[in-house]
Amino acid sequence: MVHSIDERFSQDTIQAIHAVDSLLNMDISQTDLSYLSKTFQCDSEKLEIEVMLITNNSTIPNKDSFSNKSKIHEWLIWLKSNDHYKYFNQFFNVIQKFVVIPETSCTCERSFSKLTLVKSKLRSTMKQERLNALVVLTVEQEMAVNVDADAVIDDFIIAVDFKRRMSL
Repeated sequence: MVHSIDERFSQDTIQAIHAVDSLLNMDISQTDLSYLSKTFQCDSEKLEIEVMLITNNSTIPNKDSFSNKSKIHEWLIWLKSNDHYKYFNQFFNVIQKFVVIPETSCTCERSFSKLTLVKSKLRSTMKQERLNALVVLTVEQEMAVNVDADAVIDDFIIAVDFKRRMSL
């Protein structure tokens, strides 16, 4: 348990949070720039130039008015408005990649829990392809409920050779 806590709050995670925070506050150091460049695969020189341009940009909303909770969201809105993301591409990519980092691994753990429900001792002989399909159906139940059965049957009729079809 201690190992998983150490792993979740590792120095890399804290350094990434610190680097993105300093980027959003327009107070970024060379260490943070090199870390962001390595972690998010961006050009540190271009990112530094973009930060300087954003700092001197008069159309930028007042960064002090951004609340801490919604700062990233407000930056993304500003970057998407009037296509600012095209001009500040490195800045936009770093923020966008940081936002999609999952906070926890709960989704993966839920998927494995569903796998134990699907693959029981009674179903231990099924092939991998069928197991994958059943797990996807189980995990993505909201999508599976909305599937039109008639459309699936029509697609099956088209896909299967006429000689193999069973008449009903």
